[in-house]
Amino acid sequence: MLQIRYVTIGVLNFLISFIIFVSLMQVLQEFINYLTILVLSFFINVPISHLNQRILVWKSKKRYLPELKKFFMVNLPPFLFNLAVLPLLVEIWNLPIVPTQLITGGLIILGTFVVHKTWTFK
Repeated sequence: MLQIRYVTIGVLNFLISFIIFVSLMQVLQEFINYLTILVLSFFINVPISHLNQRILVWKSKKRYLPELKKFFMVNLPPFLFNLAVLPLLVEIWNLPIVPTQLITGGLIILGTFVVHKTWTFK
């Protein structure tokens, strides 16, 4: 049951994150680089994603800010991976930004489950 909730909320969080990224791209791409938009969307999405997982997946009752800090630390390495891989795929392989972000973001969902299960919300 935990895996089903995690995957469901993970997909929801991913969709929210992707919608935030695409929306920011539409509004800001004339003014700032897509990597800056990726960073901005990350900082918007982390608290949203944490709250969804905290309430709907892990049903955590621990102190909010220490847990949010752990959640951020777990999500930082996958984000840095995304920040490194996205420009390689976009600028070297000439792949379009938005579909490429969809793929890289989807891979991250799977990678964070074990860490959240064993550390963030334990």
